[in-house]
Amino acid sequence: MGFLREYWSGVRPFLLKFMIDLSVVGMMYVALLFISYLGRMLPIPGWAGVFFEYIHSAGMLIALVIFLILFVNDIYQTKKGETPCLA
Repeated sequence: MGFLREYWSGVRPFLLKFMIDLSVVGMMYVALLFISYLGRMLPIPGWAGVFFEYIHSAGMLIALVIFLILFVNDIYQTKKGETPCLA
């Protein structure tokens, strides 16, 4: 039982940071999906419609990059001991 408690205390800070980063990016995905559905419900002709499609496509890639940057930064700061555990 001591091994599991020691393992959990080592993994817990990383898991909490991961869940926070995942929720931030999840909100970005929801906003981008809202833009996509709005574009389907209210089609915009011409270059403006294409622009909104590009925002959605680029936003998905940007959200993934932001998630990776946040998570790697959290791992680095947690290893250095700069950020306190939230729980």
